[in-house]
Amino acid sequence: MKYYFDESGNWEELRRRESKRLVMCAVLFKDDQAFKDVDFEFKNIRADLNLTPFEFHATSLDERIRERVYSVMNSSLASDRVSAWAIRVNPEHLKKTRKKETDIYIEYASGLLSKIAMCDDRPEILSDMKFRGAYPGAVSELASNPSFRTNYRFLDDIMTSYSPMEDKMSKKIDNIRQKLEKALKNRQTKDMVKVKDMIDSGSDIDVIKRYEFAELWLNWTERERSREKYREAILREIQGARRSLGMTEEISNVSLRFVDKNENNAGIQFADFMCNIIYKNFPDRKFSQGSLENKIYDKCIIEEEHL
Repeated sequence: MKYYFDESGNWEELRRRESKRLVMCAVLFKDDQAFKDVDFEFKNIRADLNLTPFEFHATSLDERIRERVYSVMNSSLASDRVSAWAIRVNPEHLKKTRKKETDIYIEYASGLLSKIAMCDDRPEILSDMKFRGAYPGAVSELASNPSFRTNYRFLDDIMTSYSPMEDKMSKKIDNIRQKLEKALKNRQTKDMVKVKDMIDSGSDIDVIKRYEFAELWLNWTERERSREKYREAILREIQGARRSLGMTEEISNVSLRFVDKNENNAGIQFADFMCNIIYKNFPDRKFSQGSLENKIYDKCIIEEEHL
């Protein structure tokens, strides 16, 4: 079966911003027609209002449009052809942990998915998560070195011959400087300071090129490494859950596919709206008892994490 997964919250900054929250949600369509019905209704709403996929997000719609979306969701959940599970992560736990942001995400996501897919011999998981490796600290560590190479010949040849267009240079410099300044407010490293000094003083103009290629390289390599780590964690958690129930048949693989909300995927969009409802009403419900939000909320199985 297919499980559609999304999250709400600035989880990359949760340990630094106590007011933030992290909510993860998984949605299961129990038959193909259930998915097609929701997809049809979502497409009709977008067509009626001439909305692009980018505009069809929980945080982008006004109340009138959200009510139409919520009506579709509530009917689907009430029919028992669609199920939703969620976890609300305790912000105090995130504040105290010393784990990396990616590891935090993988831990909670794989834990939730294993609980709902443990009895499935062939789980297919579709996730909106965009793992990144190109954080300013890691990029600066590479870009600060004038001898930086990726050791991937094709890419290194391009980097050697590449020169940023003059009319784009000012914008590139401003963009990199903003990333560094934002990162330096949270944590300072000698490499970030060094790269920013190079940019501000103009002492090494090639640092802009190195920064761009280091960012590209890390996003490529670290993203793929994180995705494989995520898949392995889900498989490991599912196998552990099955063994704890005395299930002797092992599963050898988990299908994990990454899908952007903007690809018009109704399952990911459903999970996005679901996450937003739970996120907005954490820790206390803010909607009225008879509202569609409340009805949807009550139909979702929500796990609360406690210290």
